[in-house]
Amino acid sequence: MSNPLPHIIPHIKDWPIYKISKQKKRFKEDLKEKIFELLLLKNEGNLKDLIAQCAYSEKNRVKTKPWKVDPSSEKGFWLGISKQLTTGQYCDSDENCKLILKRIISRYVEEIVGGFKIETYLFADKFLSYFFNRLYSSFFAGSFLNVFWKKKMLAKKMHVTGYVEETRDLFSKGTVVLVPTHQSNLDSILIGFYMHLVVGLPAFSYGAGLNLYNVEILAYYMNRLGAYKVDRRKRNAIYHETLFTFLKLSVQEGVNNLFFPAGGRVRDGRIEQNLKMGLLSALIQAQKSNCKEGIDNKIFVVPVTINNHFVLEAKAMINDYLAKTGREKFNRIRKPKSVSYFSMLRYVYNLVSGKSDVLLAFGQPMDVMGNVVDKEGNSLGQKNEIVSLDDYFKVNGVFAPDFQRESIYTKKLAQSIAKSYKTHTVVLSSQLVAFVCFEYLMKKYKPVDIFDLLSKNTNELEFVYDEIIEHTDTLKNHILAQNEAGNVCVDEDIYLPSKELLHTGIIKLGTFHLKRPLKIESDNQIICKDLKLLYYYANRLSGFGFENALNASVHR
Repeated sequence: MSNPLPHIIPHIKDWPIYKISKQKKRFKEDLKEKIFELLLLKNEGNLKDLIAQCAYSEKNRVKTKPWKVDPSSEKGFWLGISKQLTTGQYCDSDENCKLILKRIISRYVEEIVGGFKIETYLFADKFLSYFFNRLYSSFFAGSFLNVFWKKKMLAKKMHVTGYVEETRDLFSKGTVVLVPTHQSNLDSILIGFYMHLVVGLPAFSYGAGLNLYNVEILAYYMNRLGAYKVDRRKRNAIYHETLFTFLKLSVQEGVNNLFFPAGGRVRDGRIEQNLKMGLLSALIQAQKSNCKEGIDNKIFVVPVTINNHFVLEAKAMINDYLAKTGREKFNRIRKPKSVSYFSMLRYVYNLVSGKSDVLLAFGQPMDVMGNVVDKEGNSLGQKNEIVSLDDYFKVNGVFAPDFQRESIYTKKLAQSIAKSYKTHTVVLSSQLVAFVCFEYLMKKYKPVDIFDLLSKNTNELEFVYDEIIEHTDTLKNHILAQNEAGNVCVDEDIYLPSKELLHTGIIKLGTFHLKRPLKIESDNQIICKDLKLLYYYANRLSGFGFENALNASVHR
């Protein structure tokens, strides 16, 4: 797609996220009441234990994992809750336990729920457009005076493919939930900008890690741009129920959502396959409630893959992954530096300068059962027959709860999303080259495990240029065949002659990093500067069976 699409809802005041923000007070009160009722139902006779477990967990969090963003009253609040449970009338009074529970729920709701301000959104739109355009025009259009490029010129630099029109059409037929892959902390900002500028979609409500709110300027804008806070340190039943019910009620009320079902950034660079069930199950429950209450609001799930030549935090994440999985086998020489504002600027510079690309691929829309939907939003069964979602939630023709059955639905949805991720992964030249070179090393040196290979000095690693060209050609042809079969997507670079493909892929591979994973010297000698990064980027194509295509050609 080279031109930006017109907005499907031109006026911001007609956006679902704006409408719900105008009813924020009412929404929060409804949310608190529903959470309270659910927790009473699930914990009848055990309220004191529920609260005690929550208070113990939270006191431990405050002590061992404090963050700058935590309220100054945090420690005192949880100490007070513990004291009320063990002294005086609160110790044995069920009614007073209910009062304590309401206080905790209220605290969590006030933390989680964000807002949406039109003026902030418009400012962010103008700032990001100006920022990107300035970088383009100043550095790459040849003139420092040309700073007001039209948005359609900017959009031509941003690549979107897949079921875009189908997704746009569904906004008039129900609530759309985007579930993207997740590798970088910049993913939320990046995908939001793409949805607005290129795809012409209204703003989404999206989950943002509470740790991002440690940066005051980010906290200010995210609080006003539809973000809701997610704190993965909080591991207690009351918090989980609050977050779950928030998403369920939000989707029920027609607010289009975006969340990462992997639960966090993928540390080893692979395409997510083991997805978290919690937030996905909220979509099942929201649809069930709509069906049971006769509410004509269908929920559509759209998987999106974010495909990068380089990832801002790759160095730190692969170190975290290896340290966790290798333990004593992996000796981290030094702790990677945190990502700085300068690093983020370099990331954006490389992105807009044409040194790298980000490509978003929309998977085929589905319902919450994982069934594909047609252009009218009808759910289709295995024989392309239209199926009714009501029937999924009925027993003998009557709506009835069946938690075991619904957990199976959630697993099916997760599997459908994971399958879509693989089908709509866009193979980039950098990833293909990284995979070829890493598999070459694994076959050549036959290490006991990955840590055995990583223990080698990169100066000891040898690539035979002609063999790498041969393997690149083999894998390219295999991937193009898989693309024709509809099993994977490819970037246009993959059609290049194999030698040009190799050189292009190495140039684009990990452009951001000071120590490049691969480099070609003037005499066509390929050298590896950072083996761990090469492993990280090669992992993007792991799990597709591509290594089988190389087995016959990789030299010893």
